[in-house]
Amino acid sequence: MSHRAQDRRWQTKFGSFVAEFGAERLAQSLEVRPPAVYQWVKGETAPTPARASAILQIAAQNGFEISLDDIYHRSRGPIR
Repeated sequence: MSHRAQDRRWQTKFGSFVAEFGAERLAQSLEVRPPAVYQWVKGETAPTPARASAILQIAAQNGFEISLDDIYHRSRGPIR
């Protein structure tokens, strides 16, 4: 099992969205570098409100239901 699969942050709604959509693809869509997206998932940094809004739009357009709470409060644990 990969380190990413074992890391519970990738099992949150936001982490699952990023994993399925693709961190590199999301970074390109948001005009940021991929490490920024990985830092958001890890909780090291957070996207700006404008980028968080864009993430919500991208997620919705691709069939994912996430909220600002999911983006900014990633440490709550796995999806239930």
